Amino acid sequence: MGSVYIKNNHIIMMDYYGSIIQSKEDIYKDITSRFSKYDKDYIKSKIDTLYETHFINEQVSLSGWMVFVGPEVVSEVTTMIQQDIIKANRRLLLAKCLIPRGDCNYDLLESISQKI
Repeated sequence: MGSVYIKNNHIIMMDYYGSIIQSKEDIYKDITSRFSKYDKDYIKSKIDTLYETHFINEQVSLSGWMVFVGPEVVSEVTTMIQQDIIKANRRLLLAKCLIPRGDCNYDLLESISQKI
């Protein structure tokens, strides 16, 4: 039976011998294929963020990836995309409201949209 343990609030699972590791390349391929309707570079940037924040550990066993880590990564990337969509919609709404006004400064509009 494989070993399962928690490290820094992340589930770590190794296969029976802890020898079959899911490569980073395979992780990127797996996740980008699941989000194929989005630009690959966009999804890769989300995966990069998950690695940088240690949401994904540098070493993940294949079995751990398939059962625990992979589904959590898919869920987190989905959440990240939804947050980006909300921000984009807010920026679009701001632009739709303020651009028709002739007295709106575009630098101000850009500054406000970056803070959304």
